Amino acid sequence: MRPKILYLVDNLLIGGAQMQLARLVHGLGDQDFDLRVLALGDTHPRLMQIIGARRVAVFPMMCIWKPGFWLSYQKVRHAVRAIKPDIVHTYLNTSNVFGGYTARQSKVPIIVTSRRDMGRFRSRRIAAMERWSNKFCHRVVCVSEAVKQQTVANEGLDPAKAVVLYSGVEVPTAPQRDASRGGALTVGMVASADRVEKGHMDFLQVAREVYRKNREIRFVIVGDGHLRPELERFADQEGIRPVVDFRGRSSDVPSEVRKFDIFVMPSHTEGFSNAVLEAMAMGVPVLANALEGNLEIIDDGVNGMLVEPRNTAQMSGQILAYAARRPDLRAMGERARAKIEAHFTLKHMVERYKTFYNELLNG
Repeated sequence: MRPKILYLVDNLLIGGAQMQLARLVHGLGDQDFDLRVLALGDTHPRLMQIIGARRVAVFPMMCIWKPGFWLSYQKVRHAVRAIKPDIVHTYLNTSNVFGGYTARQSKVPIIVTSRRDMGRFRSRRIAAMERWSNKFCHRVVCVSEAVKQQTVANEGLDPAKAVVLYSGVEVPTAPQRDASRGGALTVGMVASADRVEKGHMDFLQVAREVYRKNREIRFVIVGDGHLRPELERFADQEGIRPVVDFRGRSSDVPSEVRKFDIFVMPSHTEGFSNAVLEAMAMGVPVLANALEGNLEIIDDGVNGMLVEPRNTAQMSGQILAYAARRPDLRAMGERARAKIEAHFTLKHMVERYKTFYNELLNG
């Protein structure tokens, strides 16, 4: 009989963690494990299709501070007991907090939780509850060494419990935009405009500095959010609107990124960026802050560019320099793609998790 693995996740909407989970389940398939997914919130048809609807059960979980929480929690607990998994693996905050406790109550032999970012956006309450839930878990999967170190330091976690399993992405067969052709250099970023820490304003400041010296370079922002009006006002006030294109949400982000000559990741914190992996997989060189998980993906000057965090002068300098060295950009993009093919494909990710689960089951 195949070992049974149950994933608990807050929801199955379009997001980095949810997409990674969907691709992991799809990649693991049915040969070695019996895989189930229990979603505590809404689902998206695309992820349901990737995972396979037959594997998914949905039990909406009420907020702990609202009436109805206890009833919804009991339904989740009964579902876990009915499935009788050998491993429970939780994704995202609510599942991390209640999944481990529920699994312990249900006498699940192996309990795994996840940390997918640096924890800077968690409330104190959630952070405290996740620390509390660690005592129920046998392993805490971290998406990078940076996340592991932060988790051990901030949560008082036993380092022996923490394990790093890198994410992986598909490597598309379509070639990137030809960086050796003529035409305006296109510099872009992809991020929801919902947090200052995503670095949209830094990106626009870079655009302003570049525009003062080169008015041919174009800047593109893919993503939407409540900060967009403020960003558009800044672009208007600084006179850079002619070279800045606010694309908003896109139903086909890869096709947008493929048009970039340089992908900029100006985020102020980054545990391990799926967006960086995906851009590199398309052969698009990445310009990012030299911090946290970025340091584990990008080799500065080889397959991407790293600058001092939030140093817009350095960022603009790199863009201006490479605008005159388009063949070098193309070569850098090819090396970026090679780095992903060698270390960060979906196949690599699936094999890492398969080995991890088997070691737990056989330990």
